[in-house]
Amino acid sequence: TSHPTPYMAGQVKLDSSLAPAATGTSSHAAAYKALRAKLNSLSYVQPLDEESLALVERLLDDILKSADNFRVLEKSALKRERQNEELSAELRSLRWEHPRLLKENTELHRRLLSDSTVQEADRQHWTGRIKEVEGELRHLQQLQEAESARALELRSSAERLRSRLAELRRVDAGVGDGPSGQ
Repeated sequence: TSHPTPYMAGQVKLDSSLAPAATGTSSHAAAYKALRAKLNSLSYVQPLDEESLALVERLLDDILKSADNFRVLEKSALKRERQNEELSAELRSLRWEHPRLLKENTELHRRLLSDSTVQEADRQHWTGRIKEVEGELRHLQQLQEAESARALELRSSAERLRSRLAELRRVDAGVGDGPSGQ
């Protein structure tokens, strides 16, 4: 015989031995009807007797809790699956981009090294040129100082010569006025 699955629609089949008249208590009958309705909704239509009522009720509660837990776990698994798909897509994208980025990074590194080599050569060139110009500037400053000293000496010499010339003119002018001109 095949067992119906919990999700198949079934027929309602009440066991006459557990009917309210047989049990004598209305609360017991209400519990039976509620349990029977739950079982029927899950397509468990097999007969149910009074001795197995508590066991079936407990098993049914466990099944319902398991089904609820299964749904929660299923949702969680679907959520994880979507996250895995998203992460896999991102990983594929990164794997696709990695060679291009690596090539680009290598090219930038090569350019940086090349540029730094050129800049170092330029720096060394200009450092040497600055030293040359500073040497020339010191030499020109020394020449200027020497020329300034020579110009001062020439002015002093020219002043001495003017003084001497003026003195010679006075003497020459005094000689002509002297005794012979009297």
